[in-house]
Amino acid sequence: MLLAVSFYLIITTLPVTICYALSLSFPEGDPSVADYTTDPTWRRHLVYSNVRTLVEEMGLSHYACNFYIYLVTGRVFRRELRRLCCRAQQHGHAHYNLA
Repeated sequence: MLLAVSFYLIITTLPVTICYALSLSFPEGDPSVADYTTDPTWRRHLVYSNVRTLVEEMGLSHYACNFYIYLVTGRVFRRELRRLCCRAQQHGHAHYNLA
């Protein structure tokens, strides 16, 4: 389980690190250009920016996927989750005293 979580973390964060390392290779173009889509420097920067955004979003997926990795690979996790859910069902609609 720990290996699965660790490898998934590495796989999702390594591309983000590479994108940040390449950021100086794709500078912004001249801000006085009227049409960014015709300037080759701006086009490269905009493509890089779009790819970086996609890679960053994929890099954040490890936060959401950890639960499922634990669920698939962790026998103890599944047992404790089942126990927790069964306990919640046994208590039904319990009222909690917040005072």
